[in-house]
Parts: sequence; C-alpha cells; structure tokens
Amino acid sequence: MKRFYLFGFLIFFWAKSQYINSYKKWYSSQEDKLPQNTIRSIVKDKYGFLWMSTDNGLVRFDGTSFKKYDISIPSVENRTILIDGSVADDWLFTFYKSGEIPTLITKRSACTVNDNSRKLFRDLPRYGFENLQRLLQNNMEHIKKDRFHFFISQKKFYLLDNYNLFYQDNGVKKYITKCENYLYYRFFLLNNKLFYIRDPNMVEQINPDGSRTFFNLPLKNDPENVSYFINNANQQVFIRSGEKIYLIEYSDKKIVANPIYENKDIRKLSLSSIYYEQKDRTLFLGTGTKGLLVTRKHFINVVSKSSNNVFNAIEKSGNNVITSRGELLDEKGLKTVLPFPKMSDRNAIITIENPEAYIFNRNEVLYHYYNKKLTPLLTLGKCYSDIYTISKGKDQRIWLSGYEKNRYKLGYIIVKEGKISNEKFYRVPISIKGIFDLGNNKLLLAAENGLYYFNSNTRVICCLIPKINFRSINGNADNVVWIESYGKGLYMYKAGKIYSPPKMNQHTLSYVHCVIDDNNGYYWLSSNNGLFQVRKTDMIDYYYRKVSNIYIQKYTLADGLLTMEFNGGNNINGLILANKIVFPSMDGLAFINIDEARPVLPSANFYIDKITLNNKEISAKDEISLERNFDNLRIFLDYTNYGNIKNDCIEYKIDNKNWQRLDETKSLYINSLYTGKHRIMFRKLKNFSSHYIYKTIILTVKPAYWETTTFRLFIILSFLAIVYSVYSARLKKITREKILLNKKIEQSTIELRKTVESLSATREELYAQLIRKKKFITTITHDITTPLKYIKMSSDFLLDSSVPWQEKEKIVQSIQDSISKITSFIESTLHYNKVFINNSFSKTEKVYLKKFMNKRSSFFNTIAEFKQLKIINKIDNKTVLNTNPDVLSIIVHNIIDNAVKYTHSGYLEISVSASVGRLTISFLDTGIGMTADEIAIINNPGRESDSKVGMRVIKELLPLINCKMQIYSKKNEGTRILLEFDAN
Repeated sequence: MKRFYLFGFLIFFWAKSQYINSYKKWYSSQEDKLPQNTIRSIVKDKYGFLWMSTDNGLVRFDGTSFKKYDISIPSVENRTILIDGSVADDWLFTFYKSGEIPTLITKRSACTVNDNSRKLFRDLPRYGFENLQRLLQNNMEHIKKDRFHFFISQKKFYLLDNYNLFYQDNGVKKYITKCENYLYYRFFLLNNKLFYIRDPNMVEQINPDGSRTFFNLPLKNDPENVSYFINNANQQVFIRSGEKIYLIEYSDKKIVANPIYENKDIRKLSLSSIYYEQKDRTLFLGTGTKGLLVTRKHFINVVSKSSNNVFNAIEKSGNNVITSRGELLDEKGLKTVLPFPKMSDRNAIITIENPEAYIFNRNEVLYHYYNKKLTPLLTLGKCYSDIYTISKGKDQRIWLSGYEKNRYKLGYIIVKEGKISNEKFYRVPISIKGIFDLGNNKLLLAAENGLYYFNSNTRVICCLIPKINFRSINGNADNVVWIESYGKGLYMYKAGKIYSPPKMNQHTLSYVHCVIDDNNGYYWLSSNNGLFQVRKTDMIDYYYRKVSNIYIQKYTLADGLLTMEFNGGNNINGLILANKIVFPSMDGLAFINIDEARPVLPSANFYIDKITLNNKEISAKDEISLERNFDNLRIFLDYTNYGNIKNDCIEYKIDNKNWQRLDETKSLYINSLYTGKHRIMFRKLKNFSSHYIYKTIILTVKPAYWETTTFRLFIILSFLAIVYSVYSARLKKITREKILLNKKIEQSTIELRKTVESLSATREELYAQLIRKKKFITTITHDITTPLKYIKMSSDFLLDSSVPWQEKEKIVQSIQDSISKITSFIESTLHYNKVFINNSFSKTEKVYLKKFMNKRSSFFNTIAEFKQLKIINKIDNKTVLNTNPDVLSIIVHNIIDNAVKYTHSGYLEISVSASVGRLTISFLDTGIGMTADEIAIINNPGRESDSKVGMRVIKELLPLINCKMQIYSKKNEGTRILLEFDAN
C-alpha cells in the first residue's frame, strides 16, 4: 500500500513538474504595431534586422519594435510580395503592385521608387514577375517557361530560363542542364549550391557539370500535411511534416533534416514563411492570419513541485541531485524521496565514500545515511546547540561549524565505514556560515561579521575583511575561490590574495549565492536578483585589473525560469552535474544544459541611422552643425536584440562628462548646448567581453555674432584703439596744457604788469564815475525837489478862496503833471537799478516784438484813453529779436511814457523795418515835438545837463544791448524815435 501511495505521489509530482520548456511570443497587428497579420516572407539582413513583407507594407523588426515602410503612392496599395536578393551583398528587394514597383532594402532601410532609370533600381523590375509567381506557385505552362533567378550574390546566381538552367558569374553565363517539368518554386540554395525538392523524402542536388546527386530524407511524413518553405535570401529551407518543422541542412556532402520545432497546434497554423536563427535557435514563424510567432527551446529546465517548491542545499548523487530534504531528482523530475528526518532551519548535505552515502544535519545532530540506514554520527550538545554548516575538506576531512553551550565551535571529522575515525574541534569567537579548505591546514571562514583566515596548526584566526556579513564560499577546479556576502558584493580569493568587488555592476553582483565554472569558458552565477552568465576570463580580469565593465548576460522568466530569486546561505548553493549546472531556487530546481546553452545576445554592432532636429529628420553624419537656438535634438541608435533588452549595455557621454546608461528608447534627447564643438560619444559593450564599440558624433553649435572670434577680435582691437586714443589725447592734452600754462603764466605776468599800471587809471576812472553818480543823484534830487515844491505851492493856491475856479483847474492840472513826472522818475530809477543790481543785462533770449510791445503799452492804455490817444502796434507776429528783455523793457517803457506824456491827442505808432544785417524799431507820435536844441542835447553822448531822467536812463542802457537811438522831431509836429539793432 505504501508503494502505491509513493507511486501515486511520484506520478502527481511528475505531472506537476512538466511545463512548456520553450519560449513563445506572438506579435500581431492588434497589440504590437505589426502592420498586418498576413506575413508573406521573412528575411534577415546583413545587420541582423528581420524584414517581413506583409499585406500592409514592408516592416523591419529589431526584436522590440516594428518599423513600417509604406509605398506612399496614393494609387498603389501597401501589399508586398516575397523578399529576395543577396544578404551578403546587402542587396534585398521586394515589390508592390504585384511585382511592378520595386523596393530596395539596403543599409538597414528601404527605398521604393517607380522610376526604373535610376541605377540602383534599373535591374529590379525584371525580378518582379518571378517573385510574384513564387508566392502564387502557379503551374501554368507559360509561367514555368519564364525566367527565375536564384541569387548567391548580386552578380553570381543560377538562372532557370525556359527549363534551361544556367550559372552566371559577373556577366559570364554557363549552361548547366535541362530541367524540364521542374517546379521553379522547389529550387533552393544551401551553402551556395543549388538543390531541388523532388518529394518530402528526396532532395536532388544539381551539380555545376549538370550531374545530379540524390539524398533521402527519412521523415515521418503525414502525406496530408506536408509543406515546403524556401528562404533563398538566407539560404534556408524548411519542411513541415505533421506536427514537426525540419530544417534542411547540407554538411559534409550530406543533406540532413533536423527537427527544430514540434507542437500539435502546428497543424492549425497557416504558416506562410519561416526564418531560423542558428546561433540562439530562435524560430520566426510568419502566418497568414495570426501574425508572427517567435519561439525557441529553453536550455534551462526547472523541476518544480506542487507544494514546498523552495529548494535549499543540494549535492551530487551519481547522475542525480540529492536535496537536504532527501529528494532524489534529475532534470526530468523527482525519482524518489529518502526517509530523512524533518528539516530544521539550517540544513546541509554532502556525499562521502560513494554516491549513495550521505551526511546531513538536523539541528545539533549530524546524520549518516547509507544502504537505506540512518545513523547519528555526532551530537554537539543536549541543549542550545546547533550545527551551522558542513563542508568537504582535504584529506577526507569533513569540516563543521556550530554552536554549543554558549560558545562557537569549528572542527572536523573523518568518517570511515559509517563511523567517525578521527575528530578535532576548536573554540572560535565567530559564528561561521561557510568553510573552504585551502589545504595545508588553512581555511577561509565566512562569518556574519567578516571574512577570516584560520590556521588549524597554530590555531591562529585573523580577520581579512571586517564588518561584512558573508554567507557562503565556493570554489571550482580553476583554483579561484568566490566568497558570497549578503548585499555587499562578491569577493574573489586567488593565490593568497583577496580581491574586493569592482564598483561597476555592484548591484548585479551584490547578492550572488554561487559561482559555477561550466568548463566551457563561462561562469554561471545564481543570486537573489536572477541568473547570470559571464565569460570567465572577463570576470577574473574584472577583479585583477579593474577593467571598467564586463558583459553579464541576465536570464529571466522568458528563458525558462519560474522565479528570479535563487536560494543561498547553504553549504552547497549550486553544482555541476555531467553536462548540467544545477541551482536551487525559491520556485524549483534549475537545470542548465551546458551543451545546449545558446544565450540570446544583442547584435554585435550598433548604428546611428536617424537624427531629428526640432522633430524633423536630418541626415545622419559624423559632424552636425546646429543653430544656437535649436529646440531639441534626438539621436536614435539602431541595433537588434531578440532577447532580454535589460542585457543591452549602451552608454553615452557628452564632452568629458561621466558615462551614463542609455534608456530603453534607444535614443538620446538633447535640448540645449552651449556654443562651440561638442563630442557626443556612444559605446556598446561587446557580448561576453570587457571591450567597447564606440561611435562619435561632433555637434557644432553656431555662435551668436557677439560670440564669434571676429567680433571678439574687433572688440579687443577697438578697446586697444580706445586706450591708445585716450592715452594719445591725454598726452596731447598734457602737452597742450603745459604750453597753455606757460602762456598763462606769461600772460598773467603781462596782465599783472598791466594791472599794476592800470590801477592808477582805474582809480581815476572810479573817481570820475563817483563824480557822475553824484551829478546823477543831484539831478535826481533836483527833479524830485522841484515838482514837490511846485505841488506844495499849488496846493496853497487851491486853499485860497480868492483864486478863481478856472485857475484852480490849471493848478490841479499842473499838480497832476508834477505827480506824473515823479512817478515816471521813480519807475525809471527802479528799472535802472534792477538791471545793474542783478547784472542781468548780458543774458539774451528770443523776444517776440509784437507781443512784447503790446504788454509794455498796456500800462498806458488808461491815460491814452483819457487823452484820446491811440497806440497802434504794426509789428508782425513772427518778428523776433534776440536781446535782453529787461533792458529793452526799460527803454521801451520810457519811450512810450514820454510819447504819451507829451501827446495830448492823435496817436502813437510802433513799427519795425528790416534791412540787410539790421532791424529798426520805430516809435512815431503826434505830440508836441522837440526843438533842434533839445534833440541835439539828447543825441550828444557827452551832454549830461538835460533835465529829463527818462532820456538819461535810456542813454545809459542802450550800450548794454548794442542798440543805437536816433531822434527826429519838429516842434508841434511830433517825434520819431528809431532803435537800431544788429539783426541776429
């Protein structure tokens, strides 16, 4: 009954452990920007890009995105036919409009033209008909007799023409044989040789001499479901038979049909085209209705269970794996479960003596399982004891670490015939989680608080790396020891020296659990962050020489894993078993087939084919000139990766800044750069290498005019010229000032001499002026005293009642005249003193004469009306005189005052006349006039005895404004006074 349950458990486990061990992904027009689900052909170009002809345009696939090329001719639909040509020559082509309009595929791009006169397209139209017929597979007789090309290169090909087969090389045609009734769409090329599919079980080779060689294909045929897929551009041919797809290969003069895909659903697929990538065994299947299927068989196989699918410590047991739980497995699944005790927190297992003898621990007890018997070997203690780890050492020693009675222990045992034949333990101050025997009684110890070195002979323990939690240690046959820490990186020990982890990829290697050498030149690393593969020499150089970076291939769930988290902290976290590497994970036991390992790598090179400036595409070249105020520049990188894009290692830097990782958009966005030349560098890490491929673009940002060298030179020269000019001017000024100073000194000396000489003359002149002032004051006193005496005397007559009324009127008239004289005198004196006190007679301004005369005459309007006197101003509004208005005002006031005073009826006319260089103001009245003697007295500049203050004031002021006065008058006929000015 127990056997029945065990058998049932194994069947259940096997069923649960099976899963689809292949990668599959569909690309369709609904989700992935594939333009149309009908794919006519698939061809890989020289640069690794896949080109697909669809019923809605030509499309290029780089592993992550599709780029569509439309016909862009309104009257032509986007439907394309087969892709043909020579990949090696970078010369592929297809057609639109059923073979009429060619499209050339070259340099990672496609160009469509309907002008067959262009050199690149001149020969393409003649291939359109045959490409269409290969697609249609029409068997009409006139089509069979047409011409069909099978290209080895652009200039070397086989030609089938009216059943006659030729070989043409660089224009030289050679007849081979007659191929009557051969189906043109069954010819194919392999290794540059021509073959023909006669039926699903036979392939015919047509040799250059016309002979035939026949090869049998022992396929398990399904006569109702056999089809052929020929890809001459890539020289691949496939046969689908039943549920399998076979790749036909030619090697060592043999034709071999290798099954590359098997699936029962293949019968339901309307396959139309196939491409197979040999290096990573990826199959691309184009269909007629569902789009593109990408599939590849995993070389990582995960054995999983329905429950408790977390695997810990593992060990080899022959060709199987034994776990610390007692499970015996291989890559097909669980084989049996040994009756081990229930697991504890810490468990380790090793094999000894033979593949079926195991030593493992449970808490403080060390067990030995052999020949289906379980025997306790060692117990550390009854209470508070625990065995941490077990490790195989040199000389049949089994090293153990643990905890017993409040102290840490390290020791070894030797087991023979199921018993301990020798043992030795040491007290140590650390909790040891990993032990590695270096030989000669020397150990490396991984502890929670550092890495230690222990010599069992001297019992000396020393710390090599402090304050880091180390979890385990493992080595390989290459004498390199790897020490795994918890989150602080992977350390290397070789030839007695410890190497710390490099800074680059520190995050990737920070939680590594185990490093296994596959003996094919690669290390495989399990970690909390996934599974990695790295070339062995690169990784050692990474630690030895501290190279800048190395390529690390990361595997994901798409590669067959069930989880990205592997298990660590055990005595054995990974092992190599025949041609398999095995790692325990948190979801299954991962078996890696070393012989079948084909990582999907990014393309070896990368390209810069597209650059946009301000969202407009520009020519991609090594040096680009930019305007200073450009908005944005975007540089797109082109390369392929049909696997994990996280493995792309492309970086960029601008000028001398640090390298930065390029994001998954494969483009660099730049929105501002300062003026000048900038070096934009890109680099891609070569696959499984520490070397880079570099690409460089020079960007020249044009300067503003003020940033140009010419402008700066101009500014410098201008500055120097200004400095020189200022210096020269200053020097000249100093020289001139020196000359002037000398002249001034001389002049001052002369003037001083003259001044001294003229002081006596000045004194005499001042004395004379004083005399004149006294005379002027005497005259003023007389002019005031006389009218006042007359007024007093006249007022006495007015009080005398005996004086007749007529006489009194005359007396009143006389009083008025006297008061008028006094008033006029006072006003003239005030104006006169104002001018001399303020010393303002030298200031000149524009005087509009008409307005000025109106203002001056307005003071006399009342008296003029009383006397029935008209004041007439005939001066034009635009007449202007540059003079001192204050001085002119006094002069004009006195002239008008005299005219009004001595004119009892009639008019006063004011006018202006102008001649060359002169302006004359005329005052003409109809008053009492003057005698010739009176005029002579006024006009004589030396006469001062006249009694009229007004005239004296006028004569004093006229020189101040450069004015001359002329008086013309006759007694009782009126007076004309002329003021003559130099015209300005």
